[in-house]
Amino acid sequence: MKKIILLLVMSIVFTNLCEAQLSSNQFEGYVIDSKGKKYEGVIEIEDVAGSPWENQDKVTFIEKSVAEAAKGKKIDKKDKKKFDASDVKEYQIGTRKFITVKYTNIQGALKSSGGNRFTALAGAAKSLSNNEFLAEVIMEGEKISLYRFYNSPPPVSVSSGAEQAAEVERVKNDCINNYDILYTKKGGKEKAKAIARPGELAEGKQSFRDLIEDCKVIEKKFDDGAYVMKPLKKGIKAMIKEAMTGKSFEEKLVEVVTDYNKECGK
Repeated sequence: MKKIILLLVMSIVFTNLCEAQLSSNQFEGYVIDSKGKKYEGVIEIEDVAGSPWENQDKVTFIEKSVAEAAKGKKIDKKDKKKFDASDVKEYQIGTRKFITVKYTNIQGALKSSGGNRFTALAGAAKSLSNNEFLAEVIMEGEKISLYRFYNSPPPVSVSSGAEQAAEVERVKNDCINNYDILYTKKGGKEKAKAIARPGELAEGKQSFRDLIEDCKVIEKKFDDGAYVMKPLKKGIKAMIKEAMTGKSFEEKLVEVVTDYNKECGK
């Protein structure tokens, strides 16, 4: 019994030592390429908190032995295998899973530019040049699945003035905090579709309607106000502000889609 306990302790210590050798942007996980081949080892990603949109275009795989031998030091490019979104079906780090979805981000230019004509062209170029993205999974359901999608902020010129740089930083933070939510629906179109936010209703878009209109039970609950967002702070301004943020909008959508998949998912 003592030997078993000792072996377990040694195993845990060895595992922790191995994990400690990884850099802050490296995680144990796997990549499944477009042909179905699975690569298990270490996934190297960009700074998620600072530029989550970078993880949507590509993913880097490193053999675990190579990453551990480096002990946090820079790894040679030849020892890294890079995959574009079009080359990957999915990848996972810990509990976070990313799946390649087809999505034409027509509104991305305006959203990532904050409506500023100066930055709109830069945003449009990147938003429309690609239609396959590695979107992070929020939830996978029998019929409807949800994903996070981050619009890219425009590039910053080294000659930018303080005022312009401040505006770009504001737009960047807005891209991080107010991400879009995409959905795919079995039996529907192949491409993912963005769900309109409450603040976009004035543009003639439907919020949850496109998502749930074929499930009459959930549609009735929606019409009866069962899914109305309740503000954490009092006042209509607070409610509108909170409804526009990624977190509260995502939580409400998960509630709706969970009910939908339960009632009409099969």
